Amino acid sequence: DEIPIRVRPDSILGQICSICNPIALYVNHGLINFTAVANSEQKGTPVFFRYLFWPINRLGFNFFQNNGNEPLRIYGKGGLPLAGSPYHDYGITGVLMVGFLFGVFFSLSLIALEAKSSLLAGIGMATLSCNFYIITLSFIFTATSIMLFPFLVFSTLSVFCFLPLISQQFRKNN
Repeated sequence: DEIPIRVRPDSILGQICSICNPIALYVNHGLINFTAVANSEQKGTPVFFRYLFWPINRLGFNFFQNNGNEPLRIYGKGGLPLAGSPYHDYGITGVLMVGFLFGVFFSLSLIALEAKSSLLAGIGMATLSCNFYIITLSFIFTATSIMLFPFLVFSTLSVFCFLPLISQQFRKNN
């Protein structure tokens, strides 16, 4: 690890909670990495859209090739937060565009929630839930880059799309 995990035995934190320091470093590693990116003029291998192409690269279609070189990484272990990865690749313009896109998705989710159709309202609730999931985890890493995210989106959409059908069937039986 690039970040030494040490607790001074004479510190209050070291006496009370020996596991608190590693936990704090894990929770804040995205912010620590973002600081390293913001303080560096050097840019590494693009990271913002890399997770989209990972399954395709595993099939043999290489979109992010470095001519046989190792990827250049200017930050430590772990990942970059949601604001850090577009800043790493595109600068402040990337951060502003990601913020704008989240605003658009949030607005569309709210419009869908107000729809008369229960299916459209369910899709609005699912997209709103996924939007909040991404934003909640955004200070640690980009939530869409974890393997769980596609399954989370599918399960949330499935629940909210089938919920009107299940509730209609339940009302008929009672």
